[in-house]
Amino acid sequence: WNWVADLPFGKGKRFGRNANRALDAVIGGWQVAGNGEWFSRYLALGAGNWGSLGNVEINNRNVPVQDCRSGVCFDGWLYYNGYIPANRVNSTAANGQPNGVMGVPASYRPSSTPVWPTPATPKPWACPSPSGRAEPGR
Repeated sequence: WNWVADLPFGKGKRFGRNANRALDAVIGGWQVAGNGEWFSRYLALGAGNWGSLGNVEINNRNVPVQDCRSGVCFDGWLYYNGYIPANRVNSTAANGQPNGVMGVPASYRPSSTPVWPTPATPKPWACPSPSGRAEPGR
């Protein structure tokens, strides 16, 4: 949200209502503005692109991870079991450098997955079909 409020100073206002032109130029016409946001801890899961929904497991700061998907590793926590593409869970590049989310426990199961999730080892020739089966060359 955002807001604007006129301050009550200057000609015709509560304070300085009879101010002359010079004084009104200094004290009159001031405004205060601001903006804000409202956050909630309610987990609103998407409904458009998402398939099966499972149990949400809140880990708080009990599961330390490193997110290396950008090429630089950042320390963090796996706060809850949100979707991480299977090919980025504890993954490394051919040269051995981490390129995924490192430190994800073996017991990790995402609480929600897309209709067509990314497989752990994608095959470039296999495109998903509406039936859910891979169809070569499509």
